[in-house]
Amino acid sequence: MILETGTFQDLGNESIAGSNASLMAAIARSAEELTSGKGWPDAVNDLLAALGKVTGVSRVWIFQTVSVTDSHITQNYTFEWAASHKYKQIGMPMFSMFTNVIDRPEYRELVASRLRGEWQKTITSDLEPGWLRDTQEVQQIKTMLTIPVMVEDRWWGTLGFDDCERDYHWSEAEIALLRIAGYL
Repeated sequence: MILETGTFQDLGNESIAGSNASLMAAIARSAEELTSGKGWPDAVNDLLAALGKVTGVSRVWIFQTVSVTDSHITQNYTFEWAASHKYKQIGMPMFSMFTNVIDRPEYRELVASRLRGEWQKTITSDLEPGWLRDTQEVQQIKTMLTIPVMVEDRWWGTLGFDDCERDYHWSEAEIALLRIAGYL
């Protein structure tokens, strides 16, 4: 399986330039909105839209982690921005306060990585056959980046970026900047 994970402390070996300036500007505008009174949830929706447009992905989403046990995880799909209606998933019954069994090694590894606060990125065509590849193919995801949202050192939720059109290679600089967005 090619599920690339990493800690944020290991990022920083690339320079931040080019399109990352647009990403930094979008995050700065969103930070200003969140701290100047627009507040939750409108500013969060604006943040996801800004991130989606700047990164060019199909969908930006937030899953809230409701509970995690040794055997199950319950999450809720709380926010989403989609580039077009065909990418929209929020409101689908399968994503509304859903519980999954953590019984597959791939899924257990993914959940453990998020609990540790690590980011994850995949290119679906590079994944070995199995649960993760099947899940991404069903959703027509070609590339996915997920960043855990940590609150007081606990995994509160996941900020996700799905690209259904291209195999995209996320740079260290982009991952680091999007981590900042996760704190917002």
